[in-house]
Amino acid sequence: MKSGEADAGRPQATLKTIGESIQPHCLTLIETTVAPGTTEFVAWPILKKAFTRRGIKSVPLLAHSFERVMPGREYVSSIRDFWRVCSGCEAEARSRVEKFLREVLNTRDFPLTVMDRPIESETTKIVENSYRATILAYMNEWSLFAERNGVDLIKVINAIKMRPTHSNMIFPGPGCGWLLPAQGRRAGLLGLPALLSFR
Repeated sequence: MKSGEADAGRPQATLKTIGESIQPHCLTLIETTVAPGTTEFVAWPILKKAFTRRGIKSVPLLAHSFERVMPGREYVSSIRDFWRVCSGCEAEARSRVEKFLREVLNTRDFPLTVMDRPIESETTKIVENSYRATILAYMNEWSLFAERNGVDLIKVINAIKMRPTHSNMIFPGPGCGWLLPAQGRRAGLLGLPALLSFR
């Protein structure tokens, strides 16, 4: 982490084990947030190499669909009843992952989006997370301004939200996921950057 690179050793070893063990017709689904290109350019070559060593001539069926889950009482519902995005490394994997997700998710009320390539579904999640983090950081800055200048930011936001085109404006919050803004760290709440600074 200190070098700015993630250690991918364990996930790669896991993929190698999967490639050495699965049946040729088995669909492997990466269901988490990964860097764009991971499924096609890291995971798929590992599975292909394992298949080659086993003498399997078919191409591994590999797909990506980032996770959707919220902890709490509605845990299962948060997985089943939410919009999802998926893709496969080639046509059969794409078809198989779509079929699988349509069987286990409520795609009637929450349509499934099928992308052409995994790098597109991976990028979808990264852009979504980056957008949310940027908005939260932006609102945190205005929060600090409001505190310094005695401005009721909630009143300001409610005034802005009167315009129908701005009704989805968010309020400042405690941070994005488990990473807290600097304000929270100063209050004694530790996020990852603070934890990494300790030796």
